[in-house]
Amino acid sequence: MAKKERPSLIILDLMLPEMDGKEVCRGLKADPNTQSIPILMLTAKAEEVDRVIGFELGADDYVTKPFSPRELVLRVKAILRRKEVPQEGEKVLRIGDLSIDRDRHRVSIKEKSIRLTSTEFKLLFELASKRGRVQTREHLLYKGWGYT
Repeated sequence: MAKKERPSLIILDLMLPEMDGKEVCRGLKADPNTQSIPILMLTAKAEEVDRVIGFELGADDYVTKPFSPRELVLRVKAILRRKEVPQEGEKVLRIGDLSIDRDRHRVSIKEKSIRLTSTEFKLLFELASKRGRVQTREHLLYKGWGYT
């Protein structure tokens, strides 16, 4: 299902009825089509060795049962936020079908190039890289036009 649907994130229980969750994680991380999908393991296995194995298999986070729904939501948001912002060495910011290549000053939607002015590009990158967070007028003026 993950290969077909390409979810933004997977919450994976380790104790599944038909297949071990560790095997599911191992398979997802081994497949080039799904290896970049973040995985949050949600399980009753709370021992340190279980958590270590989960992270070694490629989990981005590990939450044990019982858990706080509010904490789970915050952890999911944090994972998605980290996924959207290009890390050191990464060149392209991707949000859904939108791709922003900061080094090449290129923007595309579904592989179709979009022409933007330099200021439009700066503002789009700033808003996209801080998606979900309020940006002040002053901050946007500084980032887009260099006004202080």
